[in-house]
Amino acid sequence: MTLALADAIGILAQAIGIARGQDISGEQEALRWMKELLIGFALLAVAEARSIILLLGDGLSRHARVHVRSLFELRA
Repeated sequence: MTLALADAIGILAQAIGIARGQDISGEQEALRWMKELLIGFALLAVAEARSIILLLGDGLSRHARVHVRSLFELRA
């Protein structure tokens, strides 16, 4: 399951990269905002999924996971 989640994260990260490379300057303002919001939510999803893999994959205790998660959020 961890490998499947890691693969899904990679695919989502690639999709975000492709979406961010698109020129949306000619779009209507509401559509541009919607697309930027969608990219923002996708970036959050990638960060959360990476955090889940980090916390579940290392075999850390419950208390250590909280501290590692806090350090990850400071870095991001």
